[in-house]
Amino acid sequence: MKMMIMKKFFAFFSLILLFYTGFAFTVITTINPYGLIIKDIVGDKAKVNVLINPGVNPHTFSPKVSDIKALMSADLIVMNGLSLEEFLIEKLKSINLKNSVLYASDTIPREILKISNPDEEHVNPHVWLSIEFLIKYIIPGIVGRLSELDTKNAEYFKKNSIHLISELEKLKKKYEEIFKDYSGKTVLVYHPSFYYFFNELGIKIISVSHGHGDEPTLKELMEIIKRVKSGEIVAIFGEKQQNIEPVKIISSQTGIYFEVLDPLGYDSKNTVELFERNFETVLEGFEKYGEK
Repeated sequence: MKMMIMKKFFAFFSLILLFYTGFAFTVITTINPYGLIIKDIVGDKAKVNVLINPGVNPHTFSPKVSDIKALMSADLIVMNGLSLEEFLIEKLKSINLKNSVLYASDTIPREILKISNPDEEHVNPHVWLSIEFLIKYIIPGIVGRLSELDTKNAEYFKKNSIHLISELEKLKKKYEEIFKDYSGKTVLVYHPSFYYFFNELGIKIISVSHGHGDEPTLKELMEIIKRVKSGEIVAIFGEKQQNIEPVKIISSQTGIYFEVLDPLGYDSKNTVELFERNFETVLEGFEKYGEK
């Protein structure tokens, strides 16, 4: 009887210990793609929370008091940088953080970042949609910071990151082959989120909008419609988190189908799935143009 009680006690104690030590630390990412990347790397070794719902436009997000409290309690905050989270920068300056902040864009050499709009000076901030940047800079940079926080799981993080990079390399190679016949073509996008994504496929983009709050005028819409009708543009893409109405108007006026891309991976379970879904959406857009 005494032995039975002791066994139950140790079983209960083990569960309690597991509960409190299950997560060595907590990571908060501002946007979902970095949440997916970190989950792919840490597995069950850390708790990962995403600040901005992937159905919400990061440019228009406004943090609540509960969001600020969550940031204050996290061990690591992973942000994109390059002014994507402008809404948060001032608030972070005004609170006392116990944690470190990692800007994913800081892992990338500044000279290789691109300006997608020649009329503006700031670089395109959507670096997480470049597989090249993820493989060479962002994932290694994240692993380095995670390993500093949790040295005992450093090898585990490294192993998972090597697997993730391998899967992304295979995906990149697969779709580069599929899209090679479209290299040099031009597509119309509402927002330049996918600039790096298309650039790596050798595909040029024309953007309806160049940034948050930059809605096209009627004159600009008519000019874009004219370019589409000329045959210069072979596919049209909107975005899940952006205003879709201008894209609908252009599509209806030109007879070219449009597809909706998702830069934040609303329904994606992991990093590879985020890219695969967007690759397939682009492919569908090209195929529908071919059927036109």
